[in-house]
Amino acid sequence: MNFLAHLHVGRHLNPVESAGNLLADYCKTVGNEPFRSGVVFHRRIDSFTDTNVVAGEARALFNASYRHFGGVLSDLAFDWCLARTRDEWSPNVGLLTFVENALDRIQRCPDELPDDASFALDHMIRGRWLQSYSDLGGRREPLIRISRRRPIVKRALGAERLMGAYEEELTEIFRRFYPQLLLLG
Repeated sequence: MNFLAHLHVGRHLNPVESAGNLLADYCKTVGNEPFRSGVVFHRRIDSFTDTNVVAGEARALFNASYRHFGGVLSDLAFDWCLARTRDEWSPNVGLLTFVENALDRIQRCPDELPDDASFALDHMIRGRWLQSYSDLGGRREPLIRISRRRPIVKRALGAERLMGAYEEELTEIFRRFYPQLLLLG
């Protein structure tokens, strides 16, 4: 799963744990115990997703064209699906309100975050990364960001068109998978 799903599945975590869960992929240092606990939660989500049969159906949609990137692409697609179906999972709080409130909670504890986490969080907030998942244009930008950290992912640029082509299939898979993932929270 990507950022939005990590934030949503871990919505019960305290702010420092939530930061660890959200920013685990960006941190070389693990920080204090609550932050480490969030990183462990992040890894549980990733492990569950990577081994889940239903999530594997989404990866398979991308594997024919983007063989080695099915996991990355399905994670991004699931965040896009979550943004688009948000009312099904949290009908009382809109996507933008949820994201802003969650990020605000994390921002209130800057002294408890490792420097690399604070740096990543600042970029995430300024770039409105999580809010971008709600529109179709938000599918390409995460691929560009990932390819800056992992240049091999540049080969997957263009895959956002497949997300649009498989919109119905991905949404149906997501609706079967996400309730299982929510049980981790």
